[in-house]
Amino acid sequence: MVKMIAIDLDGTLLDDDKNYDKERFYKLAAQLKEKGVRLVIATGNQHVKAKEFFEGLTEDLIFVTDNGSTIHIGEELFYSNTLDKKDFQTFLDQLPDSLIDRMVISTHGYGILSDGPHSEPFMRAANLHYPNQKQVSDLRSIDVPIIKITLKFEENEEVDEKQIESILPENWSMTSSGFGFYDIISKEISKLTGIQKLQETFSIDTEDIMAFGDSNNDLELLEALPNSYAMSNGTKEVKNASRYMIGSNNDQAVIDTIEDTFDL
Repeated sequence: MVKMIAIDLDGTLLDDDKNYDKERFYKLAAQLKEKGVRLVIATGNQHVKAKEFFEGLTEDLIFVTDNGSTIHIGEELFYSNTLDKKDFQTFLDQLPDSLIDRMVISTHGYGILSDGPHSEPFMRAANLHYPNQKQVSDLRSIDVPIIKITLKFEENEEVDEKQIESILPENWSMTSSGFGFYDIISKEISKLTGIQKLQETFSIDTEDIMAFGDSNNDLELLEALPNSYAMSNGTKEVKNASRYMIGSNNDQAVIDTIEDTFDL
């Protein structure tokens, strides 16, 4: 019996224009609440960005954000993991200068980036995903909790992942969130660990969880669950990791599948 549903945003619930059938989803959320099913938004986005899509509904949702680094139950912060600042300084010292201006640092409630210059595509992406921003002349001066580091490339740009991974501290990891975003977080953190914390809190068995995703930051979660659903627009790795494959994010396939599962 399904008791929790974890849904990714970009490329999964949201279509390519960052929209979804809000009327159907809000009705579905109310019906699931009556059944005691917990609805989780599991995303690489910050909480402040993710909740923008659910005005008036946030108190009925759980948000596993920053790829598992933060968890909010409604508006209340439930869990947060941060990166060590000494490790961050070492990482910056080794990072090529060309990547400094492709970086956004996630902290609670906003993103931090250098004062540039930044390319127009970078700023377009930063403005879309980080509604609250602060620019600083030197990222080494940051004195706030560092939750996640994001590097943004063009979608079809060739990225030397091994070169970046070679300078990561041993307890950090990097994953692709799709659309040219590469997220760096603590190695022991993922969307899966966020869901596992919720499992422990609410006493939910693994077989009682559904999860939907499309990108490689969903892999650990989809691999671990028997009720895992890959989007048809998902990566090859995601499709191989999931038990089921459904339609496209542009066809509201997540909502269709949940409605069919619960006969709603």
